[in-house]
Parts: sequence; C-alpha cells; structure tokens
Amino acid sequence: MDDTIKVGQYIIVQRQNFTKLHKFSALDSTVTLGKEMVELKNIAGQNFFQTFKMKLIASGKKRLHELEICDNATNLKDILTSIESGSDNRNILDDGKSQSLSYEEIINMRQTLSDSKEIIGTIIANSNSFNQKTEFSQEKYIKKKEKKYFEFIQVRKPTLRLLTEIFYRQDPEKALGLRMDSLSQLISYSGVNSMGNYLIYESGSSGLVPAAFLNSMGDHGDARLVHLHPGNFPQMQAVYALNLTDHHLKRCSSVNIYSVLRQYYQGIEENVETLSQTESENEKMDIDESSRKRKLENDDTEDDNKPPKRQNFEEDENNEQQNEVPISDENSSNTLTDREEKKRKWQLDNDEAIRLFKEKFDSLTIVAKEDPFPIVKELLPFIHNGRPVVIFHACKEVLMECYTSLKNHNLLINVRLFSNFMRDYQVLPMRTHPAIQLQGNSGWLLVGYTVNHGITLN
Repeated sequence: MDDTIKVGQYIIVQRQNFTKLHKFSALDSTVTLGKEMVELKNIAGQNFFQTFKMKLIASGKKRLHELEICDNATNLKDILTSIESGSDNRNILDDGKSQSLSYEEIINMRQTLSDSKEIIGTIIANSNSFNQKTEFSQEKYIKKKEKKYFEFIQVRKPTLRLLTEIFYRQDPEKALGLRMDSLSQLISYSGVNSMGNYLIYESGSSGLVPAAFLNSMGDHGDARLVHLHPGNFPQMQAVYALNLTDHHLKRCSSVNIYSVLRQYYQGIEENVETLSQTESENEKMDIDESSRKRKLENDDTEDDNKPPKRQNFEEDENNEQQNEVPISDENSSNTLTDREEKKRKWQLDNDEAIRLFKEKFDSLTIVAKEDPFPIVKELLPFIHNGRPVVIFHACKEVLMECYTSLKNHNLLINVRLFSNFMRDYQVLPMRTHPAIQLQGNSGWLLVGYTVNHGITLN
C-alpha cells in the first residue's frame, strides 16, 4: 500500500499518547484535539508518520491551528538539565501562591509564543516551589504541562492494533469488550490465512472482527470471508478505517444471517419441488402419449375411405414467419447485463455466500451479544470436519451454558473455556512496576473443533 496521505483515507492523529481516528474527507477538513482545532490541508501528499508542528492562526474558545512540517519534536526533558532538584517534598505547601504569573499573563504568553519549550520554561522560572521538588516530581510536573502546551502531532497509518486500542479506550461496550490480547488469540485459534473460506458472525463489535480477518488474510491469495450480521446493515467502521483496496474488500461478503439462511433453504426446497414436479410431468406425458397413439390408430382405421384434406402450406409458412421474433446474441447479452446491473448488491452478496455455504468453511468464529449456542448449532453443518470453532462473549456464565450444551450434544471435541489477563508494566530507570490502573479481563473465549456429525461420541 502507498504510504502517501490522500484525501478520502482514514488517518490516526497522535498527540503524545492520545490518538484519534479521523477521515481525511476533504482538504479543508479539521480535527478537534481537546480545545485545539487543527486544519489538515497541509498533510495531503505527505508521508505517514510525518511530524507536524501546530501553528496558531486564530484564538477563541477553541484555538485554530495550521500544520507545518518539522523534522523532530522538542524534547522538554532538556529543561531539567539546568535546574536543581530537592531531596523530598515534605516542605512544599500547595497554597496556590507558588506561581507568580497570573492567568491572563499565561494566556497572553501562549498567544505570543509558539514554542512550548519557551512557554513551559517561563512558567517554571516563575515558580517558587519547582526547585524544591524531587527529580521525579519535576518530571511529572513537566509531563502535566506538556499535555497542555505540546504543539507537535504525528499522522499515523491506521493499523488493527491502533484501532482496537482507540475503540477500547473510547467505549469498551461498543466493541463488546474486545481488547487486543483477546482479539489476537481469537485470530490465532481461528487459523485464518491467505487460503481457505472463513465464516464469522458478529453483532456489535464496530467491525473489528471482520477487519482482523481481512487483515490476516492479506491482499493476495484466494481466501474468502462471509460476514454474518443480524441487522439491516453491517458494522464496518474498522474495516473501512484500514484503507483496504477494492480487491481486498470484495473478498468479504457481508450478509444478514436470516436472509442468507432463508434463501439457502428455500433454494433446496425449490429444487426438491422442481424435481417432483418434473417427475409428475414426465408421467403425465407418458400417459398422454399412449392415449394419443391409441387415438391416432382409431382415426386411421376410421378415415381410410375418406379423401385427404387439403392443407395450405404456404399460408402456414407466412403465419410462422410473421410470429417469429429475431433474437440476436447482442440483444440477449445486453438484456443480461441490464438484469445484472439492476440486481442489488445484497443479492449478489447473498448469492456468493450461498455458493460458499455449499463448499463449506474452514473455521467458524462467533462474537455476539446474544446466546451463541443456537447460532453455533445452526452454522455447524457448514463447517468442514476437524476445523476450529471460536466463540467470544463478555459474560462467563453464557459461555458456560454453551460449553455444557456443546458437550451434551457431542457437537465439538477438545472444548476449552478460558479468559485473558494482560498486565501493563511501566519500565523506567529505578521505576519498573505494574501499571497502577489495570484493566479487568477482556471477555471469555470458548474454543473447540468440529467432528463428523454422523458419529456419536461417548
């Protein structure tokens, strides 16, 4: 994929540790970062991971900035090299009088000075208690001011990891609590690669599951994906955010689960009805043929003495020629093309999904809010034997019931139920420890493998 930023693509704007997903829809589009508004017209044609400096062009409730290219961001830790630090913080009182600059003076300074290093340096120079703080406290103070006055941003290319982190940070419930560690294990157990056919059902993950599958399938290969969803329209935000090519997107057929299953089984019933109707018509034709022969034999014996009836063959030929309508190959091809164009996209996706249903799939993955067992039971006949089935749910009790039902019905073997616990560590000199605020588990995974359904397991 080209690393050049183009209009119409999704981008990730990063300011320090804060990341935001944004669609660069037009040259005059802007992105909001807290109280800052940033014009994006200068990023078109630049490379991803380029660093830009925000330049103030208008002030108000939300300050408006334009971007200019720069090579490196300012390192504010250099301020500490020329400042002494204290041994402890026991004598520091937070009485609100340690800063000699007023609020209006800081606002005016922010409008006149464009370099965050100068602004923070001036604030530190007018602080009465900064030199008394320990080195760790001084660094913490600078990081706090840096979040407010930092004027550098980086435009990054959307990746699956960044999208998962953004969705989980904004609202975990919108992604069903899927965290990067659970999503990576879900992809690993599903065995998705650049070959094969894969079936997924998801409801409410903002498109993270089909995006992860398409990302693992790659842009080259013959792998196909059928994405089942319960609503009228699929959630594809994460899929579109990856800026995949049209060829890549066409390998995914997003269809409504009720619509495609109804069409699949109706097609089977129609074939059965057509076959029975054809057999009855053949029997009827045999009966009519035998009766017609008997009638002809009787007519021949009765009409032997009658003169033959004169027929006007020329008139018959003229009538036939008038009734005939010439059909050329060009007209028939145009008719077929118009018919295909009128056919809706969801119908084409349904037809492609039904074709893959008949070929069967190499794995089944379910990420749903509802009880997954009825869905598994309905979709298992379309999975090859010895293939993985992976189910994710935020609630342990729901998967425990599904686990018991799968075991009782002998539908899967080697069934396991487990959860993940990812612990973040802060790794710094003399300060390596687990993160203070740890997240809980990111849902539960149930994994098993299909067997020959004609064999009853003990």
